[in-house]
Amino acid sequence: MIGLFLRVTMSKTRFFLIIILAVLVLSPAANSANAQANSVAITVRAGFDGFYEDAQWIPVRITLSNTGSDINGEVVVAAPRYDGTTAEYVRPVEMPAGSRKEVFMYVTVEGYVSKITVLYRNGRDVLGNASARVTQTSPSDLIYGVLASSPSTYNILGDIDPVNGQARVATLTVEDLPPAAQAWRGLDVLIISDIDTGLLNAEQKDALKAWLSSGGRLITVAGPNWQKLAAGLADILPIVPTGTRTLSSFATLGSYASDVAPGGSLISATGDLQSSSAVVVSAGGVPLVAERLYGYGKSILFTFDPALSPIKNWRGIEGVYRNVLAVSTDRPGWSSTYRNWYNAGEAVNAIPGIGLPHPLQVCTFLGGYVFVIGPLNYVLLRRLKRRELAWITIPSMVLLFTAITYIAGFGLRGTRPTLHRLTVAQVWENSDRAQIESLIGIFSPRRSEYDLQVDGDMLLRPLPSDTYYRSVNLSLDGAQMEQSDASFVRHVRVDVGAITPFVAQGQAAAPRFTSSLTYSISSSRSALEGTITNQSDLTLRDAVVLSAGGAQRVGDIEPGSSVTAKVSLTATRASSISQNTTQILPVGISLSYPSTYYSGYDTTIEDILGTTSYYDDRETYRRYSLLTWLFDPYSTGGRGGGTYLVGWSDVSPVQASLVGDSFNVEDKTIYLIRLDPQVVVSDGIITVPPGLMTWELIDPGQNGGGAPYDSYLSQGYFSLRFRPSIVLDYNSVSSLTLHFTSYGATGQAPLLVSLWDQQEGVWVELKNLNWGDTVIKSPARFVGGDGRIDARLESPSFSTSVSVEALDFTLEVQR
Repeated sequence: MIGLFLRVTMSKTRFFLIIILAVLVLSPAANSANAQANSVAITVRAGFDGFYEDAQWIPVRITLSNTGSDINGEVVVAAPRYDGTTAEYVRPVEMPAGSRKEVFMYVTVEGYVSKITVLYRNGRDVLGNASARVTQTSPSDLIYGVLASSPSTYNILGDIDPVNGQARVATLTVEDLPPAAQAWRGLDVLIISDIDTGLLNAEQKDALKAWLSSGGRLITVAGPNWQKLAAGLADILPIVPTGTRTLSSFATLGSYASDVAPGGSLISATGDLQSSSAVVVSAGGVPLVAERLYGYGKSILFTFDPALSPIKNWRGIEGVYRNVLAVSTDRPGWSSTYRNWYNAGEAVNAIPGIGLPHPLQVCTFLGGYVFVIGPLNYVLLRRLKRRELAWITIPSMVLLFTAITYIAGFGLRGTRPTLHRLTVAQVWENSDRAQIESLIGIFSPRRSEYDLQVDGDMLLRPLPSDTYYRSVNLSLDGAQMEQSDASFVRHVRVDVGAITPFVAQGQAAAPRFTSSLTYSISSSRSALEGTITNQSDLTLRDAVVLSAGGAQRVGDIEPGSSVTAKVSLTATRASSISQNTTQILPVGISLSYPSTYYSGYDTTIEDILGTTSYYDDRETYRRYSLLTWLFDPYSTGGRGGGTYLVGWSDVSPVQASLVGDSFNVEDKTIYLIRLDPQVVVSDGIITVPPGLMTWELIDPGQNGGGAPYDSYLSQGYFSLRFRPSIVLDYNSVSSLTLHFTSYGATGQAPLLVSLWDQQEGVWVELKNLNWGDTVIKSPARFVGGDGRIDARLESPSFSTSVSVEALDFTLEVQR
């Protein structure tokens, strides 16, 4: 029996071993056949010709080809974070057999990466992958995007570096331009030459306009092939081409470039000059270079083609590029990239009604607990002569107060999660789209997992995982950013009483506000006057009008109502403008210490909030934290010379929700509405006070900073440029008065002030200068054609610090 049992057992063992071996042998073949049937070929282009800017969205163009059977999978891109984890971006893409699809995805990486890897997977099975090499650029580098039939013509742009960074030339195709506006922000300049712009789809055109409005610079080329340019971009060009003209003399172009113009004939496109446009260079009455302000950006048109003779081999073309790109537009501080993520975390954390109890409440509760469990309990038991009951009363009261504490804590946190939506909406008058930057925090009263959804033209990203932040939870363990018709973050794990923040960026419908405002400039007064009308269904609360050098609080503006603005600019200070981190110097100009560092303080935040006490009230602190996420009043300038209506709303334009969960919302939106006043200048002598000027730091000297107001100087020097904030046409300069004060000081100033002679190109020191007002002799030599005045402040002593209350000018010109 035993032998028979052993033979049967061995037979079964051999049988099972054969089965296992067959499975092991056949499985790879089956898996290989399945993978082959489901193979997906992928090609990837990331960034702008591989270049991407740190902290900006990276557009990733992905082409998928399925040579196998039908697949319903997803495209995946993993992006590293500062905390060592990865954020996973996914996009569902169905691939029928034999299909080919092209999709865009958008990712943000934290820190340096050298390649972007894309996977296509179905569940856990990876069915295809590919990578694209990328190169990180710094915010001070300048990326030129070249979309041209002859891109080598524009290689010269690689020699035109910004003062603090490096130039990068990215060769692009029409297909490389992303349809999402927020993905364009890593691009500084776009050149379009001899390309059929009619090939741009509607989404790409909208993205281009949004990028231009937010500060982009577009250079377009017309020439003999002007029809290609006008096909898709006629509404943003400074001149709409309608024909051509051949020029035999164009010496003015050489003068503009500080070079000798080439010989030969030049074919130039001709057409009508559009509104908000100006001719920069012309020859024989024909514009050669024209520009148009578009939001915070600029559209520049070359009516000739640099790829054709006689410009093709002309060395002076570099000077043309330098000069058109060196003139920056007047931009507010909030037009730059938002980078103060610590204050963003503070703003998200300041949810109204949710926070720590007041210290007095805590002390009262603890005092009551000690009193009840101690003296009161003792007195009652002593009167009852039942002190032995303390074994029961003390534990009972401990349990009672524990329950009260738990219920009170639960009441503070609530029973439902809260979405805290803080939004910045930039709006341009007469524009139907607003640029949106929104902080979205998920507050959870219990440990749970949520799916966050944001509808519309928005992209979602996590708040950067810098370890300095302590007020919010930045972990994304297991979460996924999904990009489809809407944006999602799947599987967000939030701990008890924690807040997990995200950033939503994109566009939304803009509320409509119209204005009939006028800057009235004469010899006796300078003021902004007129009305602003709310034509939307939005109530704008705590509104303020910000003008060049002034502010006026106008209160709440209900739907359909109007407010009157009247701001005197006679006794106000000049406004600082946002420093351009990618500044280009014009031909023949160099800085001894190139920098775009801003030093000084701007009062825009106080003007918006109406107070300087930010920490006494939780709502004020929430607003203050949101504003300082946008810009730092010490380092990024203020509102510049623009005119804005700024106000708050308790309704968010961002449609964010928690999928499948009931939730509370706490919304706060600030609207920054750029207005477009008319300028009425009287004839005769007119006065331009400091309040109608802007200032910027053009040379920070050895100390790397300087400001005309509330600053001090102990050694070295710095140079400033003042310029009228309005377009000023004048015949001659009548007078120039320097205002130089130091908190009541009188007598001779211990600092040296020099003015730049615009005619001779030298600094001229003002001898024996006293504190107070000084009328400048021969003022015309110190005022440029656009009204600019350059001043240098220098301390001859290295041992004494001198406080400067104000250094600015009043200019009088003859019209």
